[in-house]
Amino acid sequence: MKILQVLSRVFVEDLNKTIPVYELLLNETCKMRFEIPPAKVELAQVGSVLLYAGEGIASERRIDISFVADNLEEWRAYWLEHGGAIVRDLWPVAGGRNMILRHADGTVAEYLEFFEGGHPCRN
Repeated sequence: MKILQVLSRVFVEDLNKTIPVYELLLNETCKMRFEIPPAKVELAQVGSVLLYAGEGIASERRIDISFVADNLEEWRAYWLEHGGAIVRDLWPVAGGRNMILRHADGTVAEYLEFFEGGHPCRN
């Protein structure tokens, strides 16, 4: 059971303007960028920062932090045994799956697990 990466979530107006700022700031290129049409959100990752834009970001703001993890079932079981709660159970996403949990302290966290080759952090 391991956290592979901690991702900070930043909400912006325009990814086209914001991505170059974070690429310069972090001296890294954008790892991924895609749209989630049902959620009306566009997402990009630069380094350990997730950039969100679009009409649907209000619901994304309810999540405090994102973790890339090695095994979602183990994390799910851990938090259920240690006072956590499921906000949204296991769900398929591009290249893997995620879930949203409320930790015992009230933090709402997204856990992501990417399949081999499904995300740059897994290569």
